[in-house]
Amino acid sequence: MSGLRFTVSPAISVMIAGILLFGTAKAQTPTTIFNFSDPGDFKPTEKFNNVSGADSVFLTWDAQFIYIGIWGSGVDAEDLATFIYLDTDPLGFDGQTNGYAWTENIMLPWKADYVVVTKENYSTPYIEVMQDVSMVWTNIGSASSNMLNSDDVYFNTSTNYKLIKIRRTFIGDPRTFRIFMFTEQQWGSYYRTMGWPAAGWIDDIRMPSQSATASYGFPLADGILPNDPFYLDHVPSYAGTWTIGTTGDWPTLYDAFGDIGYNGISGNLTLLLEDETYTETNGVTIDLVPNSSPSRRITIKPAIGITPEIYFDDLYGLILRASTYLTIDGSNIEGGTTRDLEIKNISGTSFDIIEYAMNGPGCQYNVLKNCKITGNSMTMPASRGIVFTGEGHHFNIFAKMRLRT
Repeated sequence: MSGLRFTVSPAISVMIAGILLFGTAKAQTPTTIFNFSDPGDFKPTEKFNNVSGADSVFLTWDAQFIYIGIWGSGVDAEDLATFIYLDTDPLGFDGQTNGYAWTENIMLPWKADYVVVTKENYSTPYIEVMQDVSMVWTNIGSASSNMLNSDDVYFNTSTNYKLIKIRRTFIGDPRTFRIFMFTEQQWGSYYRTMGWPAAGWIDDIRMPSQSATASYGFPLADGILPNDPFYLDHVPSYAGTWTIGTTGDWPTLYDAFGDIGYNGISGNLTLLLEDETYTETNGVTIDLVPNSSPSRRITIKPAIGITPEIYFDDLYGLILRASTYLTIDGSNIEGGTTRDLEIKNISGTSFDIIEYAMNGPGCQYNVLKNCKITGNSMTMPASRGIVFTGEGHHFNIFAKMRLRT
């Protein structure tokens, strides 16, 4: 170790060797839907029963489309219009709570950015897409057809079933979204039904001040179980793959965890290091991230082919403060064991390069593997490569690490 130390306090359990696999395999969504006549392509984890006036709703997505299915008696009736409200920037401020409809708008519990309307008519089906533009609902596409703009929006009905697909790039290519929808009869009393999610929604004739009170919120990421109750009334945040680097989603780890620590995560999150060199002029503290769990882990690792060096030029290095379910994997190969990530102290000051610290509870279920930890000088005996302070640190794993000056 050449001057660097690995220090462990009492009442701490550590595993140094093999890697345990945490969580449950959840590679359910995305799903590509090919069968437009019945919901046969949807998986059980993509089915919802909390819909008024129908049997069930189905929801999934793939890299190109969001797919929504409605199943129940009469769903395929002529002149039924389905209104789908989408908030495509849940962490932003755009959109309107005044939800566009064909007279008598509804009130939403959040600000919608888009409304997608599909109307079944045996002779002339209809699609309309509205976008909020500076607080004005603006038509960005309509067609007297069941297809808009060569498949930007498509719908199909068959016996007791309706499928709608929406191209993700047509609605701004969001990474997350919130959704509510209902269906309205285009005759007689203009009865509104099939509210989803149904909580707080009342099926009734079209009237002023109707409102939705519930919604679902999802990250458009792999490994999501849509009908997990976690996503009901959830404000979706980070999940899937994001990047750190000069042209990435954040320039530094400090910036990334400023956002992630505040907004939390909505699924497994991978942060790819895209640059060869990072200079962190502030210590990076990773606290307990909201919503982290065995099925929602954070992984930091180099992008394929990148051998990044992270320089800490401050009084502090990387501090895991009650962090849980975090993996730092230094290999730039998926599932690899190469040590491609190096974390260095270049400040000229003695400090702990990586500290596992308490913040009430300790650090648990973290994995540190395939990394090189490098101190700044052999003449500074107080420098420690990895240190545990306080108590309550359990089930933390280390594998294939190199510590040196």
